[in-house]
Amino acid sequence: MPPLINKQWEKFCIEYFGDKNGKDAAIAAGYSPRTARSMASRLLTKVNISDRLRELQEAVANKAIMSVTQRKERLSTFGREDIRSEKGTLVRQGNISAMTELNKMDGSYAPTELRHTGESGGPIQVEVDVKSKLISILNRLAARAREAEGDKESESEGS
Repeated sequence: MPPLINKQWEKFCIEYFGDKNGKDAAIAAGYSPRTARSMASRLLTKVNISDRLRELQEAVANKAIMSVTQRKERLSTFGREDIRSEKGTLVRQGNISAMTELNKMDGSYAPTELRHTGESGGPIQVEVDVKSKLISILNRLAARAREAEGDKESESEGS
């Protein structure tokens, strides 16, 4: 969504997004200090204002999240760095955990498959007596229906 056509509304959105204070945002957008609070409240109920604020939030969130390429570049930098002791002696070349993560991201490892099996590698057997559970539920429902019927009859007799 491009900036709002109404420049005052756009200014309000930008100011509000910056500090989340409606009254101050309305004043900064050029509304009267006397009516700024109620104007901010009205503006925040407008669909295009809320859409614009959501769009600004998404734009900031997208900039804050590293892309896959950026993550790979950062991990590659870590993977190339040599780790040295305080005396400067080479302890390990490159960062193994960074390289492991890169391999996972690139799918360099064979896929792993998790299986849960029952006895002799067969399916897991779960015994559930569905029929008896359904009969129990139906009996409870029937009892409630009889109670409700009885209540209606006693109410009609009492009138």
